[in-house]
Amino acid sequence: MEEAPRKTKPEEESSPPKDGSPLAPEPKRQRISGEEEDGGGAGGGGGRAEEEEDMRWEAAAANAAKYIAEFKAFEQTMKTNNENLALLEANFRPDKDYKKFISALKKCNQDVLNCFGQLIEKSEMMLHVLIDGGPVYSSLPDDAELSIAIQCIDHMESKSTDVDDAITIGSTSFMLDADNTDRDNNYSDAEKDNDVSDMDTIFEHDYEYHDHQSSRVESLDNEPHVGMEFDSFEEARDFYNIYAFKAGFSIRKTSHYKAKKHDNMVTAHQYCCSKQGHSTRPSHENEKTTGSDVQGTPQKDNPNRRTGCKARMRVRMVEPQKWIIVTFEKDHNHELITTPTKTFFRSHKTITTEQKQLIYMLNEQNISTSQIMSFLAAKEGGRNYVPFTHKDVSSEVALKNRSFNGIDVSSALNYFREIRLNDPSFFYAVNVDEEHMARNLFWVDGRSRMAYQHFSDVVTFDTTYMTNKYNMPFAPFIGVNHHKQSIFFGCALIRDETASTFVWLFRTWLQAMEGHHPKAIITDQDPAMKKAIEEVFPNTVHRCCLWHIMRKAREHLALLYSTKEGFEEELKSCINYSLTIKEFETEWVSLIERYNLHDNNHLSLLWRGRHQWAPVFFRDTFFAGMSMSQSSEGMNALSKILLDSCTSVYKFVQQFEKLVASRHEKEDEQDFKTASGEASLWSYDPIEKQARDVYTHTLFKEVKRQLKYATGYRLVELQKNVSYKISNFMNPDLRKQSLCSYIVSVDLSEKKINCNCKMFEFVGILCSHILKVMSYIGIDAIPPHYILKRWTKYAKKVALSGRLDLITNNGLATSNTQRFESLNLRAQKVIIEGSRSAQAYQVACQKIDLLANELAAMNLTPLHVGRG
Repeated sequence: MEEAPRKTKPEEESSPPKDGSPLAPEPKRQRISGEEEDGGGAGGGGGRAEEEEDMRWEAAAANAAKYIAEFKAFEQTMKTNNENLALLEANFRPDKDYKKFISALKKCNQDVLNCFGQLIEKSEMMLHVLIDGGPVYSSLPDDAELSIAIQCIDHMESKSTDVDDAITIGSTSFMLDADNTDRDNNYSDAEKDNDVSDMDTIFEHDYEYHDHQSSRVESLDNEPHVGMEFDSFEEARDFYNIYAFKAGFSIRKTSHYKAKKHDNMVTAHQYCCSKQGHSTRPSHENEKTTGSDVQGTPQKDNPNRRTGCKARMRVRMVEPQKWIIVTFEKDHNHELITTPTKTFFRSHKTITTEQKQLIYMLNEQNISTSQIMSFLAAKEGGRNYVPFTHKDVSSEVALKNRSFNGIDVSSALNYFREIRLNDPSFFYAVNVDEEHMARNLFWVDGRSRMAYQHFSDVVTFDTTYMTNKYNMPFAPFIGVNHHKQSIFFGCALIRDETASTFVWLFRTWLQAMEGHHPKAIITDQDPAMKKAIEEVFPNTVHRCCLWHIMRKAREHLALLYSTKEGFEEELKSCINYSLTIKEFETEWVSLIERYNLHDNNHLSLLWRGRHQWAPVFFRDTFFAGMSMSQSSEGMNALSKILLDSCTSVYKFVQQFEKLVASRHEKEDEQDFKTASGEASLWSYDPIEKQARDVYTHTLFKEVKRQLKYATGYRLVELQKNVSYKISNFMNPDLRKQSLCSYIVSVDLSEKKINCNCKMFEFVGILCSHILKVMSYIGIDAIPPHYILKRWTKYAKKVALSGRLDLITNNGLATSNTQRFESLNLRAQKVIIEGSRSAQAYQVACQKIDLLANELAAMNLTPLHVGRG
């Protein structure tokens, strides 16, 4: 054993170590004055005591060195954090609150740095004393400082995983038998060279390059060689993988060996180039290509990347915590990758523990994945030096946050219970899995449930938005009110997008809406959703969202749009302006012929599913003019809280309820404007005045627009009082329809008038073509059956008797919820009539205050209303 340092007399204090070199290269043995050279005490007992004391001093020195190393490592981490915070402050979100947050973090970091600076100074002094001699006790950190140091070290250890600590060997005296060398050829292969699949052999581990490993690799000047030693097989694996990254290839594990004499402990591993072996997939060389993708390239055929490369490295354990390279094959039979694309090799797509923590921290601050990648690229010296992709970062965040947190859901449910205290009609439901963990969550407020009773004719259901925290589909039910505003009919957070999940959600939503099925529903193209709708809403018209269809088409047909001039406009015209199914199909086929697109897979897919999305197939069904683009107003507002605020289910629910409340306020504002003021008239047409008196302001503007459009049409009488041809000749707003002619049919005996544009059937107001004919034949009022109540000022007026029977047991309210909804219905008429004039408002307030105080006295509840 090397001699340990000894403490000296106080007057023998040596000079402090030089900066940056607290450890002396050779410990100087210093003896206490008066000691004998050959030990003291009778019978050599003093020698044993001296040896024990030496061991204690040696242990103390080792601990001091350990503290210094860990202190300095943590100090460097804090300095790096300060640099990162400075970058964040300079590049992201310049609002004042965020800068305050960054400044607070920097101050906290600096306080910790100051503390560690003092600890390092004192620890270096202690080590100097232990090695070179000098006063000891006066230089030791006090108990409080040592406590802080230990806590910091424990915190660091809890935040990272030391690979070496993961290997536990029962006996420190264990040694492998000499015949291990002979057994190297008896591997239990995980794969064979000629019959292996990619998924079975790709090395799946997350490579975590710890600081001590990275520094070791960075200092290497040569490549792996037989006899090179490592502390663990993980260290050897990471070394080989980093070498592979620098050289330009990827690695995977091929086999390992278990020693039966040592309880099947793995004592050897072999890693090879990812191109080792040969694929067993049959060749497709003689098969005809089955078409091309939408960009004109051959269909993806999972190319064979195996070349039979022999490059490999085998490591074997020769003693506990000592592994050596026993085989190294350097040469490859393929070109090595030296471009940045090598970062796409699977074994190099590595996110270290430090990087993961940074990604999580940035994600928690609602910084986008693109910004995170830019920040990491700046930190690493360029995007080429970041060994993972944008998608990897997204997947890492998704993996961390994939499932609900139990406490989080519990907080959300408690919040729901609080809401119900003020809104007894608030409805929520939770779906749990086999382990009684929350899978799906649905909720809807009482006012939205009431709104559905008035505007249930059409609903959109969208799952294309994901929450930020859990990366789970957020599924809102959206409708449109009498002001053409998007309104929410409930929403859900769901674990997946399977048919069973949608069935549960639709049935739960239907329960909340008292079994009232929508007449029509718009969704995206999802087979599972389609199956669930057929099961739960068998009589509801289901239409796929045209907005989603066209957005996906633009992605898939981008090359086609750019290379075939005029094709995009012709495609849109075919879709949007075809008046009959025959016209649409004829024009589509002609379009494919003109541009020779018979083999285009995406267009073929659209053609096969045309009955589910093409507008011409739904012109006879009322959709209130809605598409997903109509609901985009609500979704755009929704996306802000999805991207900015949803750090948890509880937080998301809170923010979403604020959004719903703001939508209610906007509806109330429009109700007030409609009830309290008259819109200006554009003409002296009695139909315009009638429309102003009946419709809400928003719908009146739309009718007025149609009346204006009517002045730009040419009318040709095909058969008097029976049919008319309408064509555009001077309206610039309708230039895209200038080539279209519309046929208006009239039945005066039945007071019916129809147009083949189907605007009334689809939107619910008369089109400009019909208004043109009505003016021509002298009809000066819109027939009552062409005025839909859902677009009028009185859309939310209800027939109390019939409606009350729906929510009560033949008018008998037997629960708090039924009583609440019954009173809510009755109060609606008071609110509507009371808001029509100042006098009506004063009377309503007086009566409501009087009734409220009377009821409060009856319930023995102190209540004061109408004061001040």
